[in-house]
Amino acid sequence: MAQHTDRKILRIGLIKNGRVVKEHLLHRVAPVTVGTSEKCTFQLSIKGLPPVFPLIKVINKRYHLQFNTKMDGRLTVGGQNNTTQTLDLKTIANEGLSKASGKFQILELNDRMRGKLEIGEFNLLFQFITPPPPRVKPQLPAAYKRNIWKSLDWPFANILLCSFILQSSSLSYLVTRDYPPKEVDIAAVVSRFAEIMQKIEEVKPPPPVDLPEQKKPEKVVENNESTDEVIEEKELPKPDTPENKAKRREILTEKVTQSTALKYLVSGAGGGTNIVGELSGEAARTSIAEAFDGVGLAVAGSDVKRVKGLAGETSGKTMGIDNSKLKGKRSGKVRSGKKREKKLKGRIKVSKPSEAIGTGTLSRDKIQRVVQRRSRGLKGCYEAELKKNNTLQGLVKIRFTIEPSGRVSSSKAIQNTMGSRAVAGCIEKQIKRWRFAKPSGGSVTITYPFVFTPSN
Repeated sequence: MAQHTDRKILRIGLIKNGRVVKEHLLHRVAPVTVGTSEKCTFQLSIKGLPPVFPLIKVINKRYHLQFNTKMDGRLTVGGQNNTTQTLDLKTIANEGLSKASGKFQILELNDRMRGKLEIGEFNLLFQFITPPPPRVKPQLPAAYKRNIWKSLDWPFANILLCSFILQSSSLSYLVTRDYPPKEVDIAAVVSRFAEIMQKIEEVKPPPPVDLPEQKKPEKVVENNESTDEVIEEKELPKPDTPENKAKRREILTEKVTQSTALKYLVSGAGGGTNIVGELSGEAARTSIAEAFDGVGLAVAGSDVKRVKGLAGETSGKTMGIDNSKLKGKRSGKVRSGKKREKKLKGRIKVSKPSEAIGTGTLSRDKIQRVVQRRSRGLKGCYEAELKKNNTLQGLVKIRFTIEPSGRVSSSKAIQNTMGSRAVAGCIEKQIKRWRFAKPSGGSVTITYPFVFTPSN
C-alpha cells in the first residue's frame, strides 16, 4: 500500500516508567534512528547499543521496520476482512511476514499497523494517525485593528513639524553667519592676561642712529686727602706716538701717586726718590734705605733695624731684632680629620616555608630558587630602615599567591615581630614584582618567614 503523508503520518514516542519522555510527528517520510549518538532521533544511554541504529528505514518512500529475533516487541497487524491480530517479533519472523536482510528482518509497515518495542528500560510506541489540522495564528478582532494614520493626532503632529522646521532653520542661520570679532575691553580681562596683552602690543622703539663720535677731553680728577677740591684738569695727548705715550705715562703716574696711598709711601721728608722712580729704573743706583728715607717703614740694615719716623720727626727708635729671627720655620702639613659615615648592613635568613595550598601545584624547589635569588631586594628594604634604628631586627612572615600565569596576585604580611610597618610594606611590594614558573591546575598560596638581623 502506498504511503500518503497527507492522509496518515507516523507518530512515535519514547516512554520510560509510564511517562512520555519524547514524541515525534513525522509529517514527511523520514527514518527513525536510536543509539547513543546525539544525532539519533532518540538518544538512549544503554550499554551495548551502537551509536546509530536505523529502527525504521525508508525504502521507496515507505516505512520498513528493522529488527532481529533478540529484540522484544509486539505489533498489531491487519488481516483479512479488516481483522487485526497482535504478533510478537519472533512470530512475525517465523511466519515469513518479514524478509531477511543479513542479521536483521525487514517488515513493511502500513497505516493500519501499530506496535511496541522494548529497548532496555525504554519503550517505543508507534502508530499512524491522521495529521492534526494546522494551527491558526491568533489574530486580533477587527475592532482592535487600528490604522496609524487614522489614529494620529494631526493638530499636534502639525505643531511638532512646524517647531522642527523653525528650530532647524534658526540653527542653520546662526551657524552659517559670519560674526565680526568682538572687541575685548582691557578692563574686563584678568590682570595677568592683560599684562601679557600689553607687552605684545607695545611698540618697539626704533633702533638708535649712529651719530658721529665727538671727541671730549679726558678729565683726570684728583682728590686731595685734606680737602675734596677738584684739581686742575689736564688733557692727555691723544695720538699714539712714542712721545705721547711717554707723556701719558708721566701724567698717569703723577695722578696715581697723588690720589692714592702711594702719596705717603713714596714722598720722603727730604724729597728723596719715590718708589715709582725706583721701580722704573730712574734711581737704579740708589739703595733701598735711601729710597725709603723719611718714610714710616721698618728698613732692615746690616747690623741694626731702625723704624723711621714720619716726615717731621727728628729721631728714630732702635729695635733689637736678630737676622735669624726674620727667617721662617718649616712647618708640617695640617691634617684634618675625615668624617666617615658608618654603613649599616643587615642579614636575611629565609626559613622553611609552609606547605603550598590552592588548586594548582608547583615544585617547592622552583619557588625556593626564585626566593633565594630575589631576597637581596628584601634586604634593601630592611637596611633602609636600619639606618634610622640600628637595633631593628625581627621576623616578617609573608603569605603570597602565585597565579597560573606565574605572577603574584597578592602579598600580605601575616606576622611582623620587628614592629616596622615600613619594612613589611616594602617587602610586600617587592614580592608582588616577582615572577615564578607557571603552576599547573590553578593558583598556589605559600607562606615564607624572613628573619632580619644587623650584621654589625
